[in-house]
Amino acid sequence: MTRAVERLVDSADGFRNIVYSMTRVGNLGCEIAALRYAPDRVAIAYSALPKGLGLRRAMARLAQWIAADLRAHGVAIDLIHAHKLTTDGIVASLLAREFGVPYLCSIWGDADGWVWRGRPDLHRQWREIAASARALIATAPWAAKRFSAMLRVPPEAIAVLPVMGGVAEPTASTVSSDRIVSLFHLAHWRRKGITQLIAAMQSTAGAGGGAGWQLDIVGGGPARSYLEVDRLIAKAGARARVQLLGPVPNGSVRELLGASAMLALPSQQETFGMVFVEALFAGIPVLYPAGWAIDGYLPPERIGYACRAEDPADIARGLRHVMTNQQALKESIAQLQAEGALARFAPHSIALDYRRHLSAAVA
Repeated sequence: MTRAVERLVDSADGFRNIVYSMTRVGNLGCEIAALRYAPDRVAIAYSALPKGLGLRRAMARLAQWIAADLRAHGVAIDLIHAHKLTTDGIVASLLAREFGVPYLCSIWGDADGWVWRGRPDLHRQWREIAASARALIATAPWAAKRFSAMLRVPPEAIAVLPVMGGVAEPTASTVSSDRIVSLFHLAHWRRKGITQLIAAMQSTAGAGGGAGWQLDIVGGGPARSYLEVDRLIAKAGARARVQLLGPVPNGSVRELLGASAMLALPSQQETFGMVFVEALFAGIPVLYPAGWAIDGYLPPERIGYACRAEDPADIARGLRHVMTNQQALKESIAQLQAEGALARFAPHSIALDYRRHLSAAVA
């Protein structure tokens, strides 16, 4: 359902991957409808209660449907990969028992965390699923640390595999700029911390700093979202310092980032945030949420500032820190690029690690 997961699956050379993509589309009933949209690709729409109610029953129905479908098509499986622990993990554990094969589970910090918090009565079952999995793979170090405590497994039991983006080669940025960029799909502006970021921009001006700084908000989205963000800017009296640029072609993102002073995105409950990696590959520092996103991969003092996403004052401190030390941070990022410290985020490295996990699980 996401380009990142599609890239990961397509990177598994030497394996036949049969994908069942499951989406809840209704609140009542127990209907299941499937669409075979490509070879070995099945999109499933199913009805179930919202907010995780009746979760076990719904996942058991899906497991039964998938098992019957595999048998009907004469497919013998060797391994099951659950995309999310708290939902697909239930399906995977049932199918693994049905077919006598191992399974592994990915952990997506925000999505899995949300379901975990909503269903404390299922914590014991999820711990059993995690204990029986051949491997657990989190998208970031903070998620591995957090879920190791929640699942009661040692931290080393959870591997870390970055989300696969489309940028392969890093480049350095040597420009000095007063332009700060915030890049995201505008439909998600409430979660991207834009309200706090605009307030932080205004507070830096009020404190007598950053007189020439400009915040460019970049990204597409529905007309309603444009109107809502524009209203935020107007209400804050920030039109002189903050502007909406709209979407840019994918081929222009690297150039846009490389010509900027920094990427600022104090998003809330961010699982990974590929745009942070894109910014680092473009050679510019990042302001990102502490305890979320890419936190734990690299020292914040080498790449920018890890802020408290809900605190405009701390975001303002981060803006001042990065803008004041812009050139030093860009040189630090260039050095990290030269040292190969960003190589783990490259698609070929992620693909290699993923294939190793699959091979080890099958073996």
